[in-house]
Amino acid sequence: MAKSNASKNGISRRQFLKTSVGVISAAGVGTLSTAGFAQSPPSSAARELIVAINADPDTLDTRTIVKTQAMAMHNHVCQALLMRDPKGQLHPWLAESWRKTAPTEIVFKLRSGIKFTNGEPLDADAVKFTYDNFLVKGMFPSVSRQKQDWIRALDRVEVVDKSTVRFVLKYPSNAFMIYVPFYSILPPGATKEMGDKFALAPVGTGPYKMGEYVPNSHLTLVANPDAWSGAPKTPRLTFRFIPEDATRMAALQSGEVCMVNNVTPDFATQLSRMSTLQVKEISAARSMYIYILCNKPPFNKREARLAVSHAINRQALVRDAMGGHAKIGGSPWSPAVRYYDPSLQPDSYDLPKAKQLLAAAGYDGSVIKFGFPTGMWLNDKIVAEFLLSSYKDLGLNVNAETLDFAAYYSNEQKHLYNLQMQSYGILPLHPDFWVGAILINTDNSLVMHDDQKIFNLIAEADKAPDERSIQKDYFELQREILDYAPVLNLYYFPYIVAQSTKLRGYEPRPDEHFFFWDATLAS
Repeated sequence: MAKSNASKNGISRRQFLKTSVGVISAAGVGTLSTAGFAQSPPSSAARELIVAINADPDTLDTRTIVKTQAMAMHNHVCQALLMRDPKGQLHPWLAESWRKTAPTEIVFKLRSGIKFTNGEPLDADAVKFTYDNFLVKGMFPSVSRQKQDWIRALDRVEVVDKSTVRFVLKYPSNAFMIYVPFYSILPPGATKEMGDKFALAPVGTGPYKMGEYVPNSHLTLVANPDAWSGAPKTPRLTFRFIPEDATRMAALQSGEVCMVNNVTPDFATQLSRMSTLQVKEISAARSMYIYILCNKPPFNKREARLAVSHAINRQALVRDAMGGHAKIGGSPWSPAVRYYDPSLQPDSYDLPKAKQLLAAAGYDGSVIKFGFPTGMWLNDKIVAEFLLSSYKDLGLNVNAETLDFAAYYSNEQKHLYNLQMQSYGILPLHPDFWVGAILINTDNSLVMHDDQKIFNLIAEADKAPDERSIQKDYFELQREILDYAPVLNLYYFPYIVAQSTKLRGYEPRPDEHFFFWDATLAS
């Protein structure tokens, strides 16, 4: 039985964040001591960290969160049974250990003595209550359908005793465990009592607790002195929401904030020239896509989908919109994600071929609705304009719509767009996170394709008996997605951040999550 690499003698949060080993299996067993977690900030350190993030979280409730940035902020207050490190390996968190007791059963042992900040105990009843919100129809009507889909393999959660829970799956699943870190445990009493207000002021077990959340302005967190893992190194943490790139960069240059995310390539060049700042760039587990609604003409024809792909000059797109920082490949997921096939090549730019394919598909000039949000991803407006130009060169009659992310997300769930520009971060660095959400035809699917081979390969990879078989299935799946083209991969993102040279204890991660409980700022 495989074991977690979490040290039995204790692992600090900083060590945890820097761990760089592979994802472990659902059979993993681990224990994690809290030794070394409680550390006082240096006397010379600032008492508050202020960072600038490009998006408001909109919600801080684990049941409704979909934004990557929101998940990262939320995790400072609320915690799940497991946590993952920068390379996707799972570690015990609120659970002190777990073990696979049968092909479809996983037993979690909870840490003893943990309480939510309102005094409720962290126990097996709280774990069952949390997951029942996703599993029991109608228990929480506003629950994220996407997060319901992620745990599609889960049948039920059973209370064994006060500190033990059993997860019973519908079928053996290789991927199920990667989703556990996304479900922070809810305090049943506070959740019921607060109702909709819980999304604005959640109660958790983390190193910080809620201070003040002002939508479209900021989120301030204050240290939780009773945190089981010890108090954070900096007593106060404020996230300022600044969607405009220039304004966010100016706040860093002036010293108003000590870190900014989502730095564009042109600003990265400017900021790197300042001696008081440091720019860090890594390969992200995120790609930019075109999602194609495959159940409506003309894109119910494979030729029409391939026409769009061949009409896009990916090299020019990366050069013009991303300053050459992004990478191009044939796989639908980035090299940062497991089971990436480096041998695959993207479709070539060939406009005459694209027009021939579109004609073969019988396109009649009908309106094609193209949707995209702005302010979410690096230079997304420039990318959308490039795509619009490409569609027009192909001969598509395009009606474009751009909205803020909340409104856009609502529309895409209703399948209002024939084509949409969308980015997806494969946060646990495992492809099931993306294929399970996008390519399985649930209500949440954004492409609604009918390729049975894709469905079969997703299922086979999840149930494959060994690592070699899993890789074989995922390699074949990548080739089938490229050939059938329900989704077009445009490029793989970099993740670029900039920070003060005085900031210590923070490093960017491929999943784009940012954790500051171990961070300090020299005064």
